[in-house]
Amino acid sequence: VNCVVYENNIKNAVYVGTDAGVYYINDGLADWVPYKFGLPNVIVDELEIHYATKKIRAATYGRGMWQAPLKTP
Repeated sequence: VNCVVYENNIKNAVYVGTDAGVYYINDGLADWVPYKFGLPNVIVDELEIHYATKKIRAATYGRGMWQAPLKTP
């Protein structure tokens, strides 16, 4: 795991950036799941949540910056 970000919501969502992309878990899931909603499965060095636009942003190694809608409402 290269980075971790917690989403402030009622489901306690956590996103992690790894060498194989972004993974996601919340209180309703039993295990981590790949986050494949517009983010690549490459090395992710940094994650940030932008609450005003309800987007998660990822900085990748060699593939630039990406953003995708948050998984939770």
